[in-house]
Amino acid sequence: MKILMLAMSMGLGGAETHVLELSRGLARLGHTVFVASNGGTFVGELERGGVRHIFAPLHSKNPAHVAKSLAVLSRLCERERFDIVHAHARIPAVIASLLKRRFGFVFVTTAHGVYDAECACARVMDWGEHIFAVSEDIAEKLAREYAYPRERITLVPNGIDTARFCPDVSGEEVRAHLGLAGKRVVMYLGRLSHDSFLPAKALLESAEALFCEHRDIKIVLVGEGEKRAELSARAREVNSRLGEEIVLLPGGTSRAEAYIAACDVFVAPSRSAMEALACGKPTVVAGNAGTLGLFGAEVAEAARRTNFCCRGFAPTTAENVKTAVLHALSLSESERKAAAEYGRAFVCEHYSVRKMAAIYEKNYAKLLATRGKRVLLCGYYGYGNVGDEAMLSVLCRALAGSEAVGEICVMSTRPDDTAKRRDTLAVPRFSPAAVGKAMARADVLIFGGGNIFQDRTSTASLLYYAAVARLARAHGCRVALSANGIGPLLHRKNLTRVKKALSAADYISMREDFSRELAVWLTESEDVFLSGDLVFAGERAEKALFLGEKYYAVFPKEVSAREEGELLRFFCAMRRQYGLIPVFAALHGREDEKICRKFAARLPWTRYEASVRDAPRARALAKGAQFTLSMRLHGAVFAVAEACPVIAVSRDAKAAAFFATARLRGCAIFRGVRAKDLVASAGEILKNRKKIAAHLGKAAAREKAKAEAEIERLRLFLSL
Repeated sequence: MKILMLAMSMGLGGAETHVLELSRGLARLGHTVFVASNGGTFVGELERGGVRHIFAPLHSKNPAHVAKSLAVLSRLCERERFDIVHAHARIPAVIASLLKRRFGFVFVTTAHGVYDAECACARVMDWGEHIFAVSEDIAEKLAREYAYPRERITLVPNGIDTARFCPDVSGEEVRAHLGLAGKRVVMYLGRLSHDSFLPAKALLESAEALFCEHRDIKIVLVGEGEKRAELSARAREVNSRLGEEIVLLPGGTSRAEAYIAACDVFVAPSRSAMEALACGKPTVVAGNAGTLGLFGAEVAEAARRTNFCCRGFAPTTAENVKTAVLHALSLSESERKAAAEYGRAFVCEHYSVRKMAAIYEKNYAKLLATRGKRVLLCGYYGYGNVGDEAMLSVLCRALAGSEAVGEICVMSTRPDDTAKRRDTLAVPRFSPAAVGKAMARADVLIFGGGNIFQDRTSTASLLYYAAVARLARAHGCRVALSANGIGPLLHRKNLTRVKKALSAADYISMREDFSRELAVWLTESEDVFLSGDLVFAGERAEKALFLGEKYYAVFPKEVSAREEGELLRFFCAMRRQYGLIPVFAALHGREDEKICRKFAARLPWTRYEASVRDAPRARALAKGAQFTLSMRLHGAVFAVAEACPVIAVSRDAKAAAFFATARLRGCAIFRGVRAKDLVASAGEILKNRKKIAAHLGKAAAREKAKAEAEIERLRLFLSL
């Protein structure tokens, strides 16, 4: 598995150490592990353990830091394609949730503490597909206050490296360095921040009372944080009153085991307490949430249940801490030995790194086994063709809303633009390396809409799509042809090539009758569905683009000089006889923009609507038109979808097949341009427009139902 851990930082702290030990443990099991964080003391230890660290300012809610984190992690996820992204704090979880939809990884979190369910961050936090909780009380709170399903919460121990934290570690070097030789040392080790410093504060406040009982005592508060300066000032006051340096604050350390080995009694909660127990030290379990006192069999279950955080128990006060420390110092040699053996055995049984890593690994594998499919979409995408982009938009929206889909990647001529517009992954369609990598990762390849198996444009195009189908099968992908069309096929040998391509498909649907019948004949199977064009499953236009204006929509394409002349005569005739002006719109990028601008320049009273660059605008233009003249198939589709009468001019068989399948009474289709024919058809449409529009409304409803049924079938196919 390829796993990305997200932490606020990798400085000293319990959650940070959890991430460190988990990452190294998973790396030892053979997984590829990355950690992204704001950096810190543990970065070197991560990298020495075979874990790569990536800097990202995940410690801050500052919008600039969030934007930078998103940019860094987007590039990382694009390059590495992680199976699992695992967040260990709220800010990383929010950022992971923003990235999940685009990259399709399994997103999980670990809850290291309890959070206020009413705070702003909690309200926007996505806990992911699964939560790991480090204690039972945290798991119960998540289920109770966040209404998170209890069956999707797994208890996981804090993993302690019991080989590193053990009684054999020597603390003599630390004792010598800090001048502790011959002294009774009581130590706190942990963060000195507002949410964790109470044990250190209580120990400091009890220093004078402890000194009165044991003149050889030293109190060492190890750690960093915003409370260190305050505690240092108080320590100077205490030391001044006692006339010697009793309380020391040496700062933070990454050598926790050596410092713990140097003490006689340890005071801390959570992971630090477990590490001290693993080292065989008498340990007072006390934290910001409460105090359990000296660890032993009588408090072991309470410690385990709260992850040694003492939630719900006596408050951490100077008096409680002093009493527990004096109890620890009063133990006989045999009692100390028994306590050390019990404490270490308890940690080894319940909190080993190996056990922690195994729990995570097992659950990761289970989640990956049930995750959504990785879908690769192939079609005429990225060329600026409004029709093909409309089909892609419908597919992406439909698939993103399916639980069966975990990741969507599009093969596109302009992958960056496609990824941004569709909120998906995208790869350059003509890059063998990029397509091969995407194919190796995908579970399913979908040819989404369009007549891709045709040789009118070139045989090279047909060969390309046939090769993509073969490559998908070679990579073990299932192949689906959704709402496709076949033809025209001008060369007999290409019929054989299409037959081979169809034989590679596990699912086939065609968007019109002729293509379906041809696919049935080629595959020798009736298991070919009839679909509507996917554009019909898109949203209808809410309002017309030109309310109150009398116009007709024109979706032109490049034609011969003679046909240009015929069209100009038609436009003039329509203005002269009916007072209608044409509004031109380009459906195929610069190719159609050129002819639109040319007509608009020749006839100053016409209009070129350059804003029509997507399906919603094209449909809005058709919605307000008296009729539509289209030389592009999807211009006719957009018109019919809005119950707008249409005149089509096309020599392409797919346009005729659409008209026949949709049963478009009252509309007209011509193979060539003659002004006389166009004017006559327009006159008939204008005379019977209301009746034709009512018929088209019914036809659009039929095609929409067929397209929506296709989406449901496709979702079912993906769920199998």
